[in-house]
Amino acid sequence: MSNLPATKTKLVIVEGIPGSGKSTLSRYIHDMLNTHQIESELFLEGDLRHPADYESVACMPNEELDQLRSIYSEAFHYIDPFISLNGNDALIAYALAQQSAQNEIPSSLYEEIRRYEIYDGVPVEKYCELMIQRWKSFVKDQREKEKLMILECCFYRTQGVHYSPGMMLEKTVLFSMYYRLRSKFRS
Repeated sequence: MSNLPATKTKLVIVEGIPGSGKSTLSRYIHDMLNTHQIESELFLEGDLRHPADYESVACMPNEELDQLRSIYSEAFHYIDPFISLNGNDALIAYALAQQSAQNEIPSSLYEEIRRYEIYDGVPVEKYCELMIQRWKSFVKDQREKEKLMILECCFYRTQGVHYSPGMMLEKTVLFSMYYRLRSKFRS
């Protein structure tokens, strides 16, 4: 660790194909940094509180959210704390809501919300818009912190961009987003 550059690195991203050791390497980096008293925070793939990812978050038009709220009024008190408005849409952290409600959200409501999963249920243009917003927010927040962040698998293996041939356009867009965001971290 003594040969680490004397820069103020604040972000480490570990990417790779399934089974390549991303989680193992991410944990190793985190442990090594802690061993050398370098404060860091680790977010593994699938972490529902990932600061730069939309794991298990739905993007639903506000009108449709209002319709669901009227149909399932008795259960929305579980969901409301996990909704944030984004223009004409609502972002719903549905898995966090279900976890917090200890699985008390009716399965029909949960499945209705899950249909709008950001990785599977929105057009690629909307997906890219949401991801750029999320990363801009993450960059802004991270600039104010001293803690180094380790993010495992946040670009190439999201649910909506697996390796099927029909998704190559989406992957190209994601790579483009990555390079644009990378330049923002460097400035």
